[in-house]
Amino acid sequence: MAKVRTKNELSINELLARARQRVELPTGNLWVEYEADVDLLYIRFKERPQPTHSQDDLDQGIIRNYEGKTLVSLEVLDITGLYAQ
Repeated sequence: MAKVRTKNELSINELLARARQRVELPTGNLWVEYEADVDLLYIRFKERPQPTHSQDDLDQGIIRNYEGKTLVSLEVLDITGLYAQ
């Protein structure tokens, strides 16, 4: 179910632990992808979300994607701190 493509060998559990430091994750199934070239962790709460709008919190490096009022995915920017100053 969870897939991670990472060049820096962080495990899925380590990436999710870093995400949980910034945002509360809902319980249930998670589909996870890591994009190493942009250091982005993408977490979906349903298999094939079709977001209608997004809300960003750039101070925390989080983008929340919604279908109507339902949160369907999160994008966690700079998850490993690769681009942090």
